Amino acid sequence: MRYLLKGFVCSADFSTLSRKAVLIENERITAIENDITGSCAADRVFEFKDEIISPGFIDAHGHSDISALAAPECFSKITQGITAEVCGNCGLSSFPLTGNNFEHIQNLYSNYGFEINWNDFNSYLEVIRHIKPALRLFPLSGHNTLRAAVNGYENVPLSEKNLLKMCQLLESQLLDSSPGLSTGLLYVPGIFADTSELYQLMKTLARHNRVYTTHLRSEGDKLLESLEETLSIAAEAGLEKVLISHLKTAGKDNFHKLDAALDMIRKFRERGMDVRFDRYPYIESQTMLSVTLGEKYSSYSDRELSLLLQSENEQLRAIEHLHTIRDENYWRTRRLEGTTHPSYLPYQGKFLSEISTDPAEAVVQILKDAANDSTVAAASMSEENMKRIISAPEAMFGSDGNALPPDHRFGRPHPRSFGSAAKFARILLDSGMEITNICRKLSGNAAEFFALPDCGSLKVGNYADITVFSPEEIDSKADFATPCRPAEGIRLVFTGGIPHYF
Repeated sequence: MRYLLKGFVCSADFSTLSRKAVLIENERITAIENDITGSCAADRVFEFKDEIISPGFIDAHGHSDISALAAPECFSKITQGITAEVCGNCGLSSFPLTGNNFEHIQNLYSNYGFEINWNDFNSYLEVIRHIKPALRLFPLSGHNTLRAAVNGYENVPLSEKNLLKMCQLLESQLLDSSPGLSTGLLYVPGIFADTSELYQLMKTLARHNRVYTTHLRSEGDKLLESLEETLSIAAEAGLEKVLISHLKTAGKDNFHKLDAALDMIRKFRERGMDVRFDRYPYIESQTMLSVTLGEKYSSYSDRELSLLLQSENEQLRAIEHLHTIRDENYWRTRRLEGTTHPSYLPYQGKFLSEISTDPAEAVVQILKDAANDSTVAAASMSEENMKRIISAPEAMFGSDGNALPPDHRFGRPHPRSFGSAAKFARILLDSGMEITNICRKLSGNAAEFFALPDCGSLKVGNYADITVFSPEEIDSKADFATPCRPAEGIRLVFTGGIPHYF
């Protein structure tokens, strides 16, 4: 099929916006001209008056590793203009799989009802090629999965032999074209990694000039210490590219730390390290409900936690612990975001203070029955800081969400899965930022930083991954009450020359 798009086209270098015509043939862009001779030969012509023809938006931080295979139409991403995603973030990838971690990963993703029948990066890619999801996926190697593959999920010392094996596994995935390594240092088993382990992994990355992305050990009380740890180790290892995942200053007492965090990032940039960060345009985060229990229980995986809490005595201890560490304001600012357990479905979207007169008891009961797939949203961020972060020149767009169908069959999502890109654009447009710069943040920055092949800009020979949007109308009305509401102002989306959404 040959398609012709006419409208305001964002130039390949994101410097200009001018009326042009883009010709698509098969999966590639074959011409971009003021007037394409023979355009009448196109099978279909789309003419736009005031809309922007942009490279498809690239989600620099997504978690669609399995959801894009279980629901390959990728409705939540495509409808907001996202055509590609860097997945495998926060230390969690769906490979490599061994006897040490296969059952855990299978259980973790069980709500998608999708059979995991691969073991390494290449066999995972083969499944992607066979299913052909609408979303182009670029999978990072996840440290938590990698570590568990050789050492399991227990808090046991990592031997030199297993460290070497882990580095070798990482290297094989990099040679097979994984764009880098992600860590999730708040989660098991990444939480057990010391600086020596991280240094050796970063040295492996440095040899291949790949990207290191990290969910820091702390995004609140110890934000600056965690940031300094990451950047100092990366500098010592000789890394050239570091991405701080969903940069935030969590907790009101930490809002003032943004200036210091940005200053630290820019000092390392001045020394030659390309340090950047991604961010979603919401001030409520989402993570596993188990983090509610705090540091005392952080060494348990969600599955281990559920098993532990089968004991009534352990339940009582956990409830008493929560009474000690959490106050009323905490329960009023955290909501049960998602779960697939039928007993708790009526409570989805409600603040924990609304679920029970004793939220601690309710949380422990939910964790006992469904820790593995229950998530919590926390209203703990600053609106002003969020806008400063996404406006910063080092920022790129990342939703931290999944590719999902237009319903709740995989659980109730955070609205960021449906609205992040559109809301990101709306905030920047309202701030007065140039449209070309917004397109760069939504697409070009991620493609350049991760060295993603043949995408991220509109130029002849690239994949025809294209998003057409109205700068007047682009926005998201998705919220916690109606999280699956599609974005507004998206006119047309192509991935690989295939129109997916009108």
